[in-house]
Amino acid sequence: LRLDTTCWRLAGAGREWSAPAGPEPASALAELGEAALLRRGRLDVELSDDCLRYLVIEWPNGLKGQAERRAWVAERFRGVHGIDAAGWVMSVDETGADTALACAAPRTLVEELTRFASAHRMKLVAMRGGFVAAYNHLQGRMRRQDELTCGALAECRNGRLTLGLWYRGGWQRIRSARTEGRAAMTLSATLAGWLPGLAATLPGACPAGVLHARGVMPDTLPHGWRVQPWDACA
Repeated sequence: LRLDTTCWRLAGAGREWSAPAGPEPASALAELGEAALLRRGRLDVELSDDCLRYLVIEWPNGLKGQAERRAWVAERFRGVHGIDAAGWVMSVDETGADTALACAAPRTLVEELTRFASAHRMKLVAMRGGFVAAYNHLQGRMRRQDELTCGALAECRNGRLTLGLWYRGGWQRIRSARTEGRAAMTLSATLAGWLPGLAATLPGACPAGVLHARGVMPDTLPHGWRVQPWDACA
């Protein structure tokens, strides 16, 4: 089940159904369920980055236990995006590193998806953002050492550019915003602006890296970087 900018798309058993997104997810999901006559099965959900908020979380020293971590994540989302846990569901990719990728989805949307799965006796096995789904797909294709050491993923869908930067397995920066036709320029400027800050935290010069790009190509690249266009279906 996938939410794009304007519609829901449900695929399974070799068929696909769609319904306009609209402001109320319940009506669209009801329309999909009725059309597909769903019963049982597994449900994997991908949400458009348009309805999500992303953050790279840096864990401060001294945090103890999951409760303190959740409180820190909530405080960071409040400070950066102006949202709180009452209206948003916040999740963190726990990798054990000093940084982690966090995502927040509207609570009403998550609750409607949970009800939809329950009503059709389906097991909700995954719920992720479009950028995270793209990165997970890309991970299995990264083999070169330079790709694994320092790299970035840029994805532009329906006018929204999401760009994430990693170094040695840890997320460093992420930005997701509508670009109003300036995706290439925004991508180049954002990546170039991030690297000096990353270099300041490293013992040597900032390493070269690989920019994986889908739906957008940069106007320019930082020195030593190369771009790798890709398609999830390739």
